[in-house]
Amino acid sequence: MSPTRPTIGDVRLGADRPAAIVPLLAASADDLLAQAQAVAASDADLVEWRADAYTGTTAVPDLAAELRGIVGRPLIGTVRTRAEGGAFDGDDDAYATLVTTLMACQDLDALDVETARSASGDLIAAAHARGVVVIGSHHEPTATPAPADLRALLDVLDGSGADVVKLAVLAATPADSAALLGATAEFTSRAAHPAITMAMGEAGLVTRLIGHRFGSCATFAVVAAASAPGQPGLAYLRAVWAALGDA
Repeated sequence: MSPTRPTIGDVRLGADRPAAIVPLLAASADDLLAQAQAVAASDADLVEWRADAYTGTTAVPDLAAELRGIVGRPLIGTVRTRAEGGAFDGDDDAYATLVTTLMACQDLDALDVETARSASGDLIAAAHARGVVVIGSHHEPTATPAPADLRALLDVLDGSGADVVKLAVLAATPADSAALLGATAEFTSRAAHPAITMAMGEAGLVTRLIGHRFGSCATFAVVAAASAPGQPGLAYLRAVWAALGDA
């Protein structure tokens, strides 16, 4: 099966080269805007706003518009729950409310939806009704599941209705990273949707640097703020990809 190749803004995932996604992550609007200025000067392909960390008073739609205007790149809106390694600790209803607020922002090009949340199906459908690309995500912030469980998680994500699937795990050993890369290669050889996969932590760095060789269409790198352990600096990531001939 040939996977679909969704486009986020002007970036077509999985089409030719891996995409570098850079996060914006701060509690205040001022800090987010400063990060956005740094990202604007970089060569990031996509930018993710981790809205779960934001506690300021500027309205979310207004802030999204400011961030998008500064970075000049496609913007992904994300609410990462505490259960999956983020800062949002509300219940599923509160999660759905905040994601719906993000979804309504005219300046977001894509939306991350955690498929483990009870309203995920409705949120994905609502986002598609608005013409918003959806990344269906699942994060295991404490361990790497067994290979069979990794494959099962990817299949669940593939069937969620999202346009792109994202799976992140925490690697404690090189074997964990190898398991994630193997599951990615097996999945992307047959799946309907492109995948973004990575192993967090120092032992998982290799999955961020060469994950595209195993089928992952994008990874996350740092310019101003890290959103997960083990993210490389963007310049370093670009240098590795250039050395591999994949830039």
